[in-house]
Amino acid sequence: VRVMLDEPIVASKVRLTNFDIVAGDTQWNGVSVVELAAYTNEQAVTQSLSSVVKDLEQMGEQTIALDAASISLPEVPEGFSVQLNGADFEQVIGDDLSVVHPLVDKVVQVSWKVTKDGSDETAETKDIPYVVKGAKTQEQGKNAKPSVVPEIQEWFSDSTAKLSLDTVTAITYSDASLKAIAEEFADDYKTFTGRDLTIEQVGAKAGAFNFTLASPEGDALLGDEGYAMTIDADSIDVVAPAVTGNMYAMQTILQMYKLDTAGFPVGQMRDYPRFEVRGFMWDVARKPVSLDMMKNVTRTMRYYKMNDFQVHLSDNLIFLEDYGAEENQWQAYSAFRLQTDVANAEGETPTAKDYSITKDQMRDFIQSERALGMNIVPEIDMPAHAVAFTKVWPELGVHNTRVTTAGNTTRSAIDHLDVTKPETMELIKDIFDDYTTGENEVFDDE
Repeated sequence: VRVMLDEPIVASKVRLTNFDIVAGDTQWNGVSVVELAAYTNEQAVTQSLSSVVKDLEQMGEQTIALDAASISLPEVPEGFSVQLNGADFEQVIGDDLSVVHPLVDKVVQVSWKVTKDGSDETAETKDIPYVVKGAKTQEQGKNAKPSVVPEIQEWFSDSTAKLSLDTVTAITYSDASLKAIAEEFADDYKTFTGRDLTIEQVGAKAGAFNFTLASPEGDALLGDEGYAMTIDADSIDVVAPAVTGNMYAMQTILQMYKLDTAGFPVGQMRDYPRFEVRGFMWDVARKPVSLDMMKNVTRTMRYYKMNDFQVHLSDNLIFLEDYGAEENQWQAYSAFRLQTDVANAEGETPTAKDYSITKDQMRDFIQSERALGMNIVPEIDMPAHAVAFTKVWPELGVHNTRVTTAGNTTRSAIDHLDVTKPETMELIKDIFDDYTTGENEVFDDE
C-alpha cells in the first residue's frame, strides 16, 4: 500500500488506523504491518533491482566501434553498480572488457550483472546483442566461407583464387610439441588425398602447410582452442597459441578438402569455439566396446572439434524385473570394464571377464588424448546400477527392498549398494583410491 499526502506534514510519529478488514474464518481480525517507511516529498524514488535489469535489457542492440579497445559499462542509476556477467564469445569480448575486433562485423551476446550497493542483492540480464565492428567488409562474389563443421567463426576474402593441391607438398611446424599432430595430419592428408607431404621443424615457407605455436599479433583473447589461418596462393599459414588450436586448424583443412578436392579458397579465418565443453558419453558397460573403437570415436570427435569424451565404465541391464525373484536378478548382464585390485574375501574382483581395460591402458588413453586436446572423463556408476559390485559383495547390496520402475512395475533394489553401511562407504572409497592415489595414478589431477 502506498499513501501519498496532498500536503506535506511534519511529524515525529506515524499512526496507522481505520483498517478495512475482510471478515475471515476466525473472530480475530488481525493486521500485520511487515515494513513501514516514510519519506519526505523531496525523497527520490529508488528503483528496484529488477527494474534496473529490465531497463538494461530494453536498451536494444549496441555497437562497439572499430576504434574501441574495450566495451563500456552501461549506465545504471545511483545506488547500483554493474559488471560484465559474460559474453558468448569471450574470444571477442574478454572478461576484462577488452575487445579483439573480428575480421568482419560479428554479433556477440553480452550479459550484465547488476548489484544493489550495500547489499548482496544481484541480478543478471538476459543476453543483449552487441555488434562488434570488423576490420574488413566481405564483398559479394569473392570466396565464400567454407562450410565446415562446426562453422568457422570469422572469414574474409577479397579474392576468387584457390590454392592448388599441387602447390602444397610439405608440412612445417615451429615447435617440437607440434610434431605428433603434424605427423597425424600428414597421415590423414595421405588417406584423404593420396598425396605424401614431407614434414620438418623449420620456419614457414612457400609450398607448405605451416603451423606456428604463438599468439597472433594483437590477439590476446584467442585461447588454447583458437587459431588464425591465412590461405595464400602458395601456402596455408596457421598461428595458434596452443597445440590444440593448431590441431583444430588441421581438421578444418581436412574438411575443406572434402568440400573441394581441387584446392583451398584464398582467404583468412579466425576460428574458435562458442562452448567450452563439447562432449559425448558412451555406455561401454552394458555392451563391451574395445579401446580401439573408443580411440576411433575420440579421433572422429576431434575431426568435428569436440573435446570431452565420457566413458561409462560400469552398469547393468536396466530391466532387472525381467529376471523374476531377487536372487535371479543377479543373473542380468553387468560389467565393470576397468581393471581393479580391490577384491572380496575370496579374491574376486568386479572387473568384467568378457572384456576389460587395464590400468596402464586407461592411463595411456587419458594422457595421450589429453595431449591432443581431448578430455577423457571416466565414469564409475554407483551406488545404483551396481550389480557388477553387489554380485561380488552381496552383503553390501540393498536386500528385501523394491523400487518402482518407469513402467510402473516394481523390482528388487539389489543393483544398489547400501550406503547406510560404513563398510559400503569404505568399499567405494577403496575403488576410487585404486585409480586416484599412488605414484602413478590412473586418474591424475590434471
